[in-house]
Amino acid sequence: MASRSHVEPFRRSRADHGAERLMTEDSAESARYRERLRSWLAEHFPPDGLERRARNVVEFDRWWLRELHEGGYLIPRWPRRDGGEDLSVELQLVLAEEMNRARAPFPRTFYCALHHAGDAIREFGSEEQKSRFIPKILSGESIWCQAFSEPNAGSDLANIQTSAVRSGRSFVLNGQKTWSSGATRADRAILPARTNPDAPKRKGLSYFLVDLHSPGIEIRPIRQMNGNTGFAEIFLNDVVVPEQDLLAEEGMGWSIIRTTLNNERGPGFLGFAAETRERIQVLIRESQDRSLLFSNEAGWSDFRQELASEYAAAEVLDEFCTRLLSELRETGEIGHVASLLKLYQSELLRRVTASALRAEGLQGLLWTNQAPSDEEDGEGWLHEYLTSWIYIIGGGTNEIQRNSISEGILGLPREPRPSVS
Repeated sequence: MASRSHVEPFRRSRADHGAERLMTEDSAESARYRERLRSWLAEHFPPDGLERRARNVVEFDRWWLRELHEGGYLIPRWPRRDGGEDLSVELQLVLAEEMNRARAPFPRTFYCALHHAGDAIREFGSEEQKSRFIPKILSGESIWCQAFSEPNAGSDLANIQTSAVRSGRSFVLNGQKTWSSGATRADRAILPARTNPDAPKRKGLSYFLVDLHSPGIEIRPIRQMNGNTGFAEIFLNDVVVPEQDLLAEEGMGWSIIRTTLNNERGPGFLGFAAETRERIQVLIRESQDRSLLFSNEAGWSDFRQELASEYAAAEVLDEFCTRLLSELRETGEIGHVASLLKLYQSELLRRVTASALRAEGLQGLLWTNQAPSDEEDGEGWLHEYLTSWIYIIGGGTNEIQRNSISEGILGLPREPRPSVS
């Protein structure tokens, strides 16, 4: 059996791993922000926070959202007039790093409300819509979900078939949405639908803010292989949506969809990257005892090489984060670098969780840590490994990201399209 001495190259304290290794080099402003945030988290996030969250996810997330908002750490990239802090996207990355380090998770129940619905309403909404929805989002009163994908419109969102027919000062919606995260507990959905079936695909879409408690809506949970039912199908049967819940004008749906996805691909992907970096640090810490599970020197040596490779890969992930931040600073736009970041982050997370399962041996395959609810992920590396596959598909499949990289960065010709004839 391998001796404990084999883990010495990785032996550092928990604080060392979380505190000293940063994804990007801090500017003076970021360093001050990080120090202030670290002190604030130590004071405000309770030591038993994760246990309390497990007992009641929604209520804990609502309490934590309000704490973050009061402290100015909920959505710092938003302008002050909308409830933010007017801070740079770099500080959003600092926030993600420090929350992961402190094991103080972002209130995920409200992720869509803030990063998808909130951004869309701020940019395209009327003053009436902003005053009606933004305060409820920031207070945690309203939970939102994203209802984009359909059975025949996943990677090709322009193929959305859910119809919205005008009827006086309302629209009547019919259709089906699928893979909607958090829909079973959401109050509203951002939902594109086709208002002009005769227009070109992208020009016939409009964007609605749908009350999910409306008559004619049925929500069915989808159980995943990790036991989680966080995704759901939404069926709409003659659902009446008032005109005041149309975002912007008819026919602007595609523009708003692109803006929503860009906001997800920017700060959202940076947050996932910080989370992946932290999982590697956790695995390194836990590997101090993993040598006891290997029956021979070769097994431990192979695992150690795996771990070193993944640590090196995290350095590359950091470089992608730096490039994306530079792009955002210089142009304000989300370019193809986001595809590199998403592709690399999701593949790396899958590798890391697979390595952790291998290190745990047969013990890692035991389904011992049940999720706090059907809509939440359980604990342990098995749950994390099964959940990691979601990131391969979500946010645009990795096959789509590879096409984006090949065409937008490498300048390769577009993938051939099948002929209609």
